[in-house]
Amino acid sequence: MTVFVVGPDDRGFFKKQRTTWEFEDALNQASDGDDILIKRDYQFPLEDQNYVISKSLNISGEDNTFILGGFIIKNGARVKLNNLTLRHYRDKNNSLQVTNNSQLIATHVSVVNDATTGQNYPIIYVDDGASAQFDDLYVKKDKMGDGAHRIYVEKGNLEIKNSTLNCKIISIGANLTLQNTTLSYGESNALNLSSNTVATLQNVTVTGGVKEKDYPCIFSSESTLNITSSIIKEPNYSGAIYLQKAAQAKVENSIIDSLYLYDQSKIDVGNTSRIVESITLEDHSALTGETLLLDGRDNGKINIFAKGESNIKLDWIGLAFESSPNIKIEDNVTFNVPKVYVLKFDSTNDEYDLDENNQYTIVKDNLQDDIEYFTTQKKESNSKQAHKTEKDQKDLPKGPQKSGMQQLDEMIGLETVKQQVKEFIAVTVLNKKRG
Repeated sequence: MTVFVVGPDDRGFFKKQRTTWEFEDALNQASDGDDILIKRDYQFPLEDQNYVISKSLNISGEDNTFILGGFIIKNGARVKLNNLTLRHYRDKNNSLQVTNNSQLIATHVSVVNDATTGQNYPIIYVDDGASAQFDDLYVKKDKMGDGAHRIYVEKGNLEIKNSTLNCKIISIGANLTLQNTTLSYGESNALNLSSNTVATLQNVTVTGGVKEKDYPCIFSSESTLNITSSIIKEPNYSGAIYLQKAAQAKVENSIIDSLYLYDQSKIDVGNTSRIVESITLEDHSALTGETLLLDGRDNGKINIFAKGESNIKLDWIGLAFESSPNIKIEDNVTFNVPKVYVLKFDSTNDEYDLDENNQYTIVKDNLQDDIEYFTTQKKESNSKQAHKTEKDQKDLPKGPQKSGMQQLDEMIGLETVKQQVKEFIAVTVLNKKRG
């Protein structure tokens, strides 16, 4: 293993041969398994560029070294990065691209795109069987504001822990893990999952979405989402987490502003989770678990609204506030919740009160009697409607019947037709008399 030290030219009067390297020369000369150490006083070329790495290398900065540009890691390379800040000033650029079954392990790395105009490309891009692991990753907020500042992973593996991310994450058919991390993005979804992605969030705070444009904070379609000890924030919206197309989620010990389930989606809320505002279920979706705390803050929504043959099955629901109604469900919904309570809630401290036995204090029980049920009238087929109309007409009492000519005379217009019919009738009557 060789160590290439990248730094200023160290030749002098008593030192005729240079012992440091230019960064690009070190990349070209290094072999698999070699180390590249970048000195803190090394100045990278002023040209904003991406460096291609096709070898398995360890690249470290002496003290959070700034690199003007980014890395493209491909052809199965195994690369480790440490103590680096990758900065771009141009749009349509990746700071890190990992592809072709390559692997990246990065520690104490920051990625920045300071371009002010143009179009955002993914600041981190992982695909084609590649994997990327980050510990202490910082993604700076972008300056373009086009709603596309993102980390993108497709058919790969992405793991991020102990990090701060001011961007969104898009995951397509991938494995995604976030741990001890803050994810914040207010211009689109903060987290977008699709095509059988499996995502795990542990001790994560996700803030984002755009309620004015109906962007949920977390959008999941045909994917699986596991959330533990996390907070999902998008106030005054109907679906901070939005599940569709048979998406599945499991939540434990987490606080979520709101849930919206659609198109055969399912969520298990475990026994220690709390929903701040509201829950909506449609189209054969399912909410299951043991217990659920539902604050029911005032966002103009009923606390639980369910329709379309959906299913709710819990041991009990505890509400922070009573309203009329707290729960509104269609009569074809299966509502299997033996107990619905109003619990004592401390609005000042934003928490439920517990007694000396660490039990919730029940203010009111048996709220099942206050659930509002409704029926959605389905439109009948044209043939059925026609049949019903005919039957209704037959059942009406009959009055004096008008002649065809009387009915024709009552019609507005059609004067030429009326005259022709009268002439035809007159000729017919005259012929009958002649016969």
